[in-house]
Amino acid sequence: MATLIAAAPPTLASLEVDCFSLESLPQPLQLPLRLRELTLRQCLDNVNESTSRPIGDTILPSSLDTLTLEDYKIGPHLQLPRDLRTLCLENCILSWRESSGGRGSNEGNGGRVNQFPVFPDSLITLELESLYSADHDFQHPVLTLPPNIQQVSITCERSDQPELAFNGPLGPLPPSLRTLVIEHPDGCAALPPLPLGLRELTLSEYEHKLQAPLPPSLEALELQGWGKQQSLCDALATFGGGNFQRLTLAGRSQRGGLRSSIGPLPATLTHFTCWLGGGEGEEEDEQDEDNSSDAQLPPLPLGLQELCVNGIALPAALPASLRVVLLGMDVDMSALQEPLEMPGRHVEVGYEYYVTDFWEQQWCRQRRRLSWYMEAAKALTVAYCGSEGGRGAKDRRNARRGPIAALSSGLKLADVFYPTYFKGAWNCKSVTQEVQAPAGPELFGGESALEKAMADVGSELIYKTRFRVLGPEVVVADRVFNVEAVTKAAMGQFAVLNTEQIDGDPNHVVFYISPSGASGTVFRADLRVLQRRQEEWTDDQGRCARQECFAAMELTRQTECFAAMELTRQTVTGNTRAPPLVKDIETTTLYTRTAEDRLEGMQVTNTFLVPPVLPRYLAPAAAGGADAAAALSDGERALLAWAAEQRARHERAGGVAVDRRAYYVTYARGAAGGGKGEGGQEVFGSATIGRSARRTDVRGVVLLPRHFSSNCAGLSAATAALLLLLLRLSVWPKLSRLHVVAHCRGMGVRGRDAMSYT
Repeated sequence: MATLIAAAPPTLASLEVDCFSLESLPQPLQLPLRLRELTLRQCLDNVNESTSRPIGDTILPSSLDTLTLEDYKIGPHLQLPRDLRTLCLENCILSWRESSGGRGSNEGNGGRVNQFPVFPDSLITLELESLYSADHDFQHPVLTLPPNIQQVSITCERSDQPELAFNGPLGPLPPSLRTLVIEHPDGCAALPPLPLGLRELTLSEYEHKLQAPLPPSLEALELQGWGKQQSLCDALATFGGGNFQRLTLAGRSQRGGLRSSIGPLPATLTHFTCWLGGGEGEEEDEQDEDNSSDAQLPPLPLGLQELCVNGIALPAALPASLRVVLLGMDVDMSALQEPLEMPGRHVEVGYEYYVTDFWEQQWCRQRRRLSWYMEAAKALTVAYCGSEGGRGAKDRRNARRGPIAALSSGLKLADVFYPTYFKGAWNCKSVTQEVQAPAGPELFGGESALEKAMADVGSELIYKTRFRVLGPEVVVADRVFNVEAVTKAAMGQFAVLNTEQIDGDPNHVVFYISPSGASGTVFRADLRVLQRRQEEWTDDQGRCARQECFAAMELTRQTECFAAMELTRQTVTGNTRAPPLVKDIETTTLYTRTAEDRLEGMQVTNTFLVPPVLPRYLAPAAAGGADAAAALSDGERALLAWAAEQRARHERAGGVAVDRRAYYVTYARGAAGGGKGEGGQEVFGSATIGRSARRTDVRGVVLLPRHFSSNCAGLSAATAALLLLLLRLSVWPKLSRLHVVAHCRGMGVRGRDAMSYT
């Protein structure tokens, strides 16, 4: 291990060391100056050993931007880098120190007290997940936050002894704090005064009175295990902020009217969840006659877009602005005097709030940890197939003028039918490679729009995708799931309000979105497939023999228009309907199967302008009729002027794409097999290794056969052979990310260690 660390190239920016004891790490850690991310995970066999070296004795590089420590003992002796911005402590144990004053946390512990390390002033994000005390008799110390902290998350996801995990108390909250999350089964200590700039607040089992008034900048409030209902009424009654959009209340039903418990809802609210279960000790057959009135919600804001409820009674009428209504099994709809389902509104009855939201939250938390695994394939592909002149460059040439270029247009298939190896779920990463304006910057949207798009070159988008099996040898894309996943990754986790595949037609998908930063505006996007072709073949050329290739092309017409924002529409078009933004998008993708559980390829999108279609009654005026034009309103004249401008833009484009973008895409399974090949030789492949099973391991992980010692003292001789292999392949000098994993007793897979790199 020491040899590997010492040989790290200067380009290394991220290092992840999994399941190694600190004794195997050299001191001080001589790491490259460019190293920005460091993750250290202690071997489970050594976590509770008194002889293991404390993490506080480890000298950490001063250049670190992000540090993650898992299963270590931490305490006041931990010297954190002065410029550290993100610190994640997972399943760590908070060690104690001897108090000079002779006072501990209680009389039985003498002079021993728990203590946090000193956090640097540069720290922006702090995540504490299942942080325990070294001695269960100690009280938790006060968490003093650095002055520039913006995000704090304190969670307990382990089921064993959650009462011993840290849940406060907190010291004064700095004015810079923007997000505060405390999710603990036993709640948390009373919070200090909330800073005025706080935007998101999430609390579970919080049994103390909320601060009144709430911070004026608050945008989202979530209370899990909602108990003290009256405190919410007091907080909302004095709340004067104009940015409050999301309110989530989840807990047990309690006696007393909801209207008086919650109080008036803010007029700016767009998403409201009130999910109440059965109260403790309640008998279903023993209910008062006026229980429905007790469960009546307060008046809903007129601009509400999403409603998710259970254990309540719906009012006589719902806001017309509602686009998503999610109802649990216990909802009283007897007072409702209008149809629940309306055009443009998605309604779901029997919704399971806890299950759906729990896994979605888990995925959000893990996405940061998953992202770098998506990058591991590129270097391995170069190692296998050569550098720029190998198969990677060949893929790029094919994507421009190879088999895809020979495909003719036409909707000859009901759907794109993928090879059977596509089926199932994938983790995807799309990297923007190129942005062009073939018709010129003006038709692209202007110089500033082109410059902004060019700045996205090199950016990554990470999301999930899924392919369904319809029958034997029939695999198609799960379009609704995929559209939602990509939109959430690009526009925010809560951007998608509803997605529909009209009549089950794969050629017609409609979804409602409210992007982050759109001030609550809701857009309706209508996607219709106009043309498609596909082709499959085997590539026997180059140094990579018999690679399975698949090409697909679709021409989609995308229509975007405003929905549920009448005022915005009138601002543009007066009393008429706002004109939709229509464009044709041609998407061409070349997939290459580089491993059993890995796909790579190039994707090119071309966007074409579409001439506007005006209402029939405006046709005479559009044709130049003076009498018809004189009878138009100002808004209708503005609509005609806009349509004329769009037609002129379409004519200037002359059928040439106005926006062309190229992406390098990779697909990797969430879990796959790999290991030894014939004769026990090393095999490049996909693997789920030890504690990394909860992460997504992709091609780029190397498994080496070996009997590993139980104390995890160092790497095997086979790893040294791998290092020489990397040097011969000229990968090591260009290394930017390195992940080293060792397996010990109880880790599930014995006799192997592993590395992944980029």
